[in-house]
Amino acid sequence: FVYVGENFSLTEGEQNMLTKIGWSMHALEKGVKRVHIVNPENGALLQELYTRDGAGTMISGDVYDGIHQAKITDVTGIHDLISPLIKQGTLIDRPKAALEKDIHQYHVYTRDDLIVACGQLKMFENGYAE
Repeated sequence: FVYVGENFSLTEGEQNMLTKIGWSMHALEKGVKRVHIVNPENGALLQELYTRDGAGTMISGDVYDGIHQAKITDVTGIHDLISPLIKQGTLIDRPKAALEKDIHQYHVYTRDDLIVACGQLKMFENGYAE
């Protein structure tokens, strides 16, 4: 799957990893959504399966995480994310109706379609913002 040239030497570990990456790319080309390469260590597979960050290397054929302007469908996720901070008194109350009204001011960071962070940029006159 991977050709690096005759005058280029790789360790056995590097060759093994490139082979795994080659097989991973082949799987993605055949329609697999994501490929996980996990070290053979105790607990690594469970960590990869049951934690958000995992324990290995993931190669994704789709957008796994990123930042985008919030959409109306993000309101519930934003509200769920900020509710504990509102209860602690860290943030002022933002009812869902207010989030819907001002959704164009929000950006969200998502990982696997789950909102993990959000921010609001509120513009004022004369180019001021908070």
